[in-house]
Amino acid sequence: MFKERFCSVSLVIAAVTITTVMTSVANAAPPEIMEANCRGEASEKMGIRMPDIETKYDKQQADGTHTVNGTAYVDDGEKTFQCTLDAAGENIVGFKVN
Repeated sequence: MFKERFCSVSLVIAAVTITTVMTSVANAAPPEIMEANCRGEASEKMGIRMPDIETKYDKQQADGTHTVNGTAYVDDGEKTFQCTLDAAGENIVGFKVN
């Protein structure tokens, strides 16, 4: 009896957690928009043409912000970077070159 109730409670908790995460991501800007914003920021801050920059949405962090990773192709190789966007996925709140 305990095992059945424990499993039921565990399933409910898992379902609520998944729904909460999906809802918070669904309310954010689409990943493509976040990638484009990060690409523009990298171009401006690094002085590199946008066609020479690739970005990829990473994930939503525990604090609600979103991360986008990127690679800039330069004459002497590659430079990687990361953008952090607010919970809405609209504003860049952090930019770091690795």
